[in-house]
Amino acid sequence: MKQCYMSCRVTYIPPRYGELYYMRILLSIQKGCIDYDSIKIVNGKTFETYEQPCYALGLLINDKEFIDAIKEASKVAFESQLRRLFVTLLVMITMFKPDVVCNVT
Repeated sequence: MKQCYMSCRVTYIPPRYGELYYMRILLSIQKGCIDYDSIKIVNGKTFETYEQPCYALGLLINDKEFIDAIKEASKVAFESQLRRLFVTLLVMITMFKPDVVCNVT
């Protein structure tokens, strides 16, 4: 069987596109994938979503900087200011798990 190598350019996909974004990340590092499901296999374990193997491979940040910012602001800011800060962070589209950041106590 002859091996083929393909080189192509993958279009940028912003994080707000969810699973497409995670699939793009995996496509840039996973080798030898032959179908959509094989992209989700890491160390012999098959994940259900494309996001999960990205975390398993340590490819995604954990939003710690956003959590720290909200915790720090909560010491001196009013509730309305905290909501505005959170909305600003959402609009920037750089958080990976906004629901986790939102539930910071």
